[in-house]
Amino acid sequence: MPAGQPRLTRPAPGERLPGAPVRSTRGQCVLVPMIAVPQAVDQFDNADRLVELGVARRVDTAEATAGLLRRTLLELTSDPAVARRAAELRAEVRAEGGAGRAADVVESLLP
Repeated sequence: MPAGQPRLTRPAPGERLPGAPVRSTRGQCVLVPMIAVPQAVDQFDNADRLVELGVARRVDTAEATAGLLRRTLLELTSDPAVARRAAELRAEVRAEGGAGRAADVVESLLP
């Protein structure tokens, strides 16, 4: 395999291929493009939303072969529109102020 080209390997300890849990939809998805492989319940809608946001590709579990995942990874990492959209969302999330801003809003509502 040529140097610098993404490879599919077994996940390192603590890593996994996300099924598209809700926490991915807004936070983690803007750090890097992702392949969502939904497994159950709300993950299917979350995966579709990530695709709508322009920062992910959805691969259904039954189709998730190493070859398809590799092709999808290469597509994601070489698409300038995906990188641009992830950067836009990252800037939006940072501008929202994070936990500090959330605490300020909650405190402003307290008596």
